[in-house]
Amino acid sequence: MTIHISAKNAISTIAAVCVIAISIIAVAASPETIKAWQGRIVILGIAAIAASIVQMFLQSSEDDKLKEMMTALLRTVIKSETKTDSRPQERPGTELDSTDPRVYVEIEDKRKGEMNPSTLFKLINRGKAPAHHVQIQPLALDSGEVTFASVEVLPDDNNPVPVIPKLEKISPIFRHDLTRFLERDWNDSVGPGGLPTESQFEFVQPMFVTYETYDLKSKFETSFDLVYRVVQDIIHKDWHVSVEGEPPSLEIRNLKFKRLVKND
Repeated sequence: MTIHISAKNAISTIAAVCVIAISIIAVAASPETIKAWQGRIVILGIAAIAASIVQMFLQSSEDDKLKEMMTALLRTVIKSETKTDSRPQERPGTELDSTDPRVYVEIEDKRKGEMNPSTLFKLINRGKAPAHHVQIQPLALDSGEVTFASVEVLPDDNNPVPVIPKLEKISPIFRHDLTRFLERDWNDSVGPGGLPTESQFEFVQPMFVTYETYDLKSKFETSFDLVYRVVQDIIHKDWHVSVEGEPPSLEIRNLKFKRLVKND
């Protein structure tokens, strides 16, 4: 076995030895001996305090260096991710008519500072007719199924309607935090003890929303990619660092609109 002694470890050891020595003297020595060794005990105490202060400064310096390293890593991760950010939020072309409902999807990350963190989906109808029976289809992940409540009527008024995901078989505190399942599945895809490749910095899940006209004669689908920037999010949580201009940890990308059924 090889023992590596750093300056911080050596200082911590000195502080510990001084404290142990004072404790042994206090327990084992007679009152006369303690009185005779009073000066030595004071010196040991001062040495322990001084070593602790030095160790604190060394730890602080080490933490600053690690944060600098993690900030540099975060910049590298973001630079890698932005190579794919040229992909459009909305794909060109659509099968819908100008008079059809058209449901867009946005996402809001409501975890920071929340007692009950959640991943909030927002449905917005930017078409020319109300959308009926609007349903975000269940997301089947290895960690468990994620379901969404339906919206009976989504008016064509461009106002967002929030929909909260429900995770099965998880603590009630995290029942609406989709990132819990996404990170688990991502960990499984990377493998135990493995390091993610550049292509694994993001975890992408295809999702779908279905909706109909009021007379049920036409049915539509909005498909999209749910993008979770996992490595970026982990750095945020573990090291509390951020860089200017970084994208959100969660994003909706590649919206596409499709007609499923049309009955004249």
